[in-house]
Amino acid sequence: MIEEDEDFESTDGDAAQIVRSSDRRYAGVRALWMKVIIRAVFDWVTYRDNTKVDKRKYAESAHDWLFKKNLLFNSFENICKNLDLDPQRIRNQALKMTKDDVAKIEHMERDYESDVEEEEEKPVLKRPRMAYPRLGASEREYNGVL
Repeated sequence: MIEEDEDFESTDGDAAQIVRSSDRRYAGVRALWMKVIIRAVFDWVTYRDNTKVDKRKYAESAHDWLFKKNLLFNSFENICKNLDLDPQRIRNQALKMTKDDVAKIEHMERDYESDVEEEEEKPVLKRPRMAYPRLGASEREYNGVL
């Protein structure tokens, strides 16, 4: 990751917020970035003590994004600023979390998502009433559809 570098400017200061919390048009963007933050916390907490190299890389990448100062537009601090979140509060919560906490939260999310899916009516797909050509079929089998 690029750390404090003169070539990159921070979005701090007078820059307008990209994702305003009161603007409904950005609800999807806000939700996406919130999930990114949650995933980073979960990855760091879950894999920080892992002995497997690939899992450890997830933890290190998440740790760097969450805890190291970075001036890029998609840095943790800039995203928190745009979402009206306190980055230090999120960091403090991450430091307190255990693997069991992550497992409980993920389990609750899965249960909630499955409940929501059951409540939604799924559209009934009707089979189209046209014949689809088969390999080797002649034109007259399809009554001029071809």
